[in-house]
Amino acid sequence: MKKLVVIFIVFLCMFLMTNAQQEFDTTLEAVDIIEEELDEYFVEKNILILKIDNPYALINDEFVLLDDSNTKIMPVIINNRTLVPVRFVSENLGFEVQWNARERTAIMTKDDIIISCKTEASVIDVNGQNVNLDVPSMIINDRLYVPLRAISEIFDNNVSYKDRVIMVTDSDFSIEHYEEIQFANIYSEFVKKQMESQYKKEEGNIPRWEIAKTLVNHIIYFHKLSINHIDFYYFPDGHLIPESTYYHANIAVFLNLLMIKSGDFEPYGNISFSEFEEAILNFEKALKNKPYLSFTYSLSNKEHVLSIIDKHVKNLDKNIRISIYDFATNTSVNYNGFDKFYPASLSKVLNLLCYLKEVEKGNLSLYNTYTLKESDKYVNESMVVGAGNLQFQEEGTQYSYNDILFRMISLSDNVAANIIIDALGYNKINSLSKNYGLKDTMIYRKFYEMNSPVPVNFSTAYDLTKMLVLLENRTILEDGLSNIGIDFMKKTYNKDRIALYAPDNVVIANKIGSLSRLSGDMAIVYFENREPIALTIFVEDKNRKAIDNQEVNHVIGELSKEVIDYYSQFLSPSLYIKGDLIEKNIGLRFIEDRPYMKYHNSLEDYSIESVEIGGEKYISLDSLAQNTKYSYLLTTCPLYSISIR
Repeated sequence: MKKLVVIFIVFLCMFLMTNAQQEFDTTLEAVDIIEEELDEYFVEKNILILKIDNPYALINDEFVLLDDSNTKIMPVIINNRTLVPVRFVSENLGFEVQWNARERTAIMTKDDIIISCKTEASVIDVNGQNVNLDVPSMIINDRLYVPLRAISEIFDNNVSYKDRVIMVTDSDFSIEHYEEIQFANIYSEFVKKQMESQYKKEEGNIPRWEIAKTLVNHIIYFHKLSINHIDFYYFPDGHLIPESTYYHANIAVFLNLLMIKSGDFEPYGNISFSEFEEAILNFEKALKNKPYLSFTYSLSNKEHVLSIIDKHVKNLDKNIRISIYDFATNTSVNYNGFDKFYPASLSKVLNLLCYLKEVEKGNLSLYNTYTLKESDKYVNESMVVGAGNLQFQEEGTQYSYNDILFRMISLSDNVAANIIIDALGYNKINSLSKNYGLKDTMIYRKFYEMNSPVPVNFSTAYDLTKMLVLLENRTILEDGLSNIGIDFMKKTYNKDRIALYAPDNVVIANKIGSLSRLSGDMAIVYFENREPIALTIFVEDKNRKAIDNQEVNHVIGELSKEVIDYYSQFLSPSLYIKGDLIEKNIGLRFIEDRPYMKYHNSLEDYSIESVEIGGEKYISLDSLAQNTKYSYLLTTCPLYSISIR
């Protein structure tokens, strides 16, 4: 900065002395000469720049290793004190250094200056005068280190410090004299040198998550950023990313530090040297131009949903179990969602899935008839009562299995449910439950099977919601049979719980369940402009006493309305293809943790993996990226979108 001021003053004075072109040219020549002399002045002066935790140093515009034989030698911070290797600093300030192994003392000499520094000493001898150290000298990685604060007094040099970068010089120049862009260049070069050294040493075997973490942390530190730990992108292989660096991976992709070829981040994959160079180049740009990273947008805020739940249930003297799944974001929110309990009639959805699966296999039929027997109305001499009306029908009446399934789900008929259990057998039901990941669900008894020696049926709110997910995502059944099951639930006669206060523009496909002491509902909620959610809410008296159904219905209805309203504000993503906006609202959901997008005819018709849902074709974005020229990225910030390139 001082150099520029001197040049400007000389130029201004000489320009004011003459207006002639010839004299003006002479003035420019004089400025050139002065600038050259100033350049020589700055080159002659020793300028040594180091960086904390970096094995390189910048000496008069040239980077060198602090120690060619040991890359662990670098300035460090120990107990909030900065320490530097004394040999490197002293030699580059023109001192000769000798090491007395017996005395464990470094002796530095230059002209008439003699400096003596022992290990673990609190003072340094400078020409017979003691210089106090704020922390003792110490051996680190077989090298003698001294506190940075002592450098100026020991060597009579100017020491300045900024953002973990240290400058030592025998002039009055300070690191603060650098313009911000100049300092950014210096900072990024330190990072670049260190990472290039590591890349070469490891022969390119640096995992992508480590590169992301290193570069992003430097950007955050350099620009003094405070960033909410939110998801910018969805990575299908996100579970492979170390939890502490998922945040860094998101920002690294957002800033184009690292590119992804499909939706996966591939955290343990290596990158080519050309990709590495591109990452460093974009890192340098991010240092010179502060990136905008002040995001607060979150597509599905679990904490907010939990606060909605807590507001409604915190004063209830009841056991509350809730599980919510969002098809659009593949996120689940649970409030006592993994507690096992008796699920009452909600377990009938598992019977439905199992029966329809046997129909798909060709083992059973929807159109075969069943003749009602008087014995169907009893289990171990206990009369099967509750909702539905088969208990009142005459023996010998015939029903199709389609009708029996409808009664089991839409009317919650217990006699119908027991007929279906007999048709399937417990082994088939529980085998399907196990095969599809319903780990905490078992069916041992029929409905109203009292005083049985076998355990009672059990499930969790999480498993019950997962049954709805399996049905809606066509994971167990093809589209036609799934539609039949969902249609039964849409026709459920009792809409006095989840659907009680639901907005008119949503469709509720639900299954109720209740006893005197408990009440529950499970439902798929269909929106106009986004993918559905599935939720299960169960309320049970803590003392197993009778509950007030009207009160519980009100609690479930109010809570459900707030949950539905919350999710309804997050619309489906916009679709971009090669940078062009194609559609503002394109369906996107997750099937077995992988993203599927509603097909759009702007995409070339390749043989890509797809599934039909409600008569609509959904394509796998992963297979789109793997089998064609496309790649994709799912983003939530600053806009929720699917970007296909």
